[in-house]
Amino acid sequence: MRLLQNGVTGCEPRHVLGTSRHDDRVNFLPGLHGAVALALLPALLFAEEAGVPLPFAPGELTLLVAGLLIASGGLNPYAFIPLALVACVAGSLVGYSWARAVGDRGLKGLARRLRQQKNLERVEDRLRSAGWVGIAVSRLIPGLRTYTTPVAGAVKAPRRSFILALVSSTVAWVAIYVALGILSVVPVGHVHT
Repeated sequence: MRLLQNGVTGCEPRHVLGTSRHDDRVNFLPGLHGAVALALLPALLFAEEAGVPLPFAPGELTLLVAGLLIASGGLNPYAFIPLALVACVAGSLVGYSWARAVGDRGLKGLARRLRQQKNLERVEDRLRSAGWVGIAVSRLIPGLRTYTTPVAGAVKAPRRSFILALVSSTVAWVAIYVALGILSVVPVGHVHT
């Protein structure tokens, strides 16, 4: 690590001649607002819920970023929250439907190829004996949420129970993570005083 002007290392946020600090790790946020965020964030939520692995943008992180953008005035909550709910529900219905079509055997083959057998077995055991409340709770547990939808489809959980669990858990999940994103925007001055 080399030392820059004023004793600042190359890994810390830089400041140039007394201007405000800038962190290169979050420099994408200024460009992510308005219509771009309104299109991109729900699309990421839809894709993840439909079963597309997105390790770079898990749903929780996507919703936290949305909360940050809402708090900073870069995203309209009255437009984003309904879009996020629709994207999550629609994506989950797509994921449930394709997993129901391929069945338990097909899903196990896919899990083997993605090296996700343990996660699949964990969720499968939980859902086989669970009603809609168990499905809803599983969708709220980080690490189980993304596997719950395809497993519910593969084990042929009743569609009505799945939809009831899906809608109730999605409303809670979106509300919790967006609220955490909004609340995490605490002015630095308040933290140090």
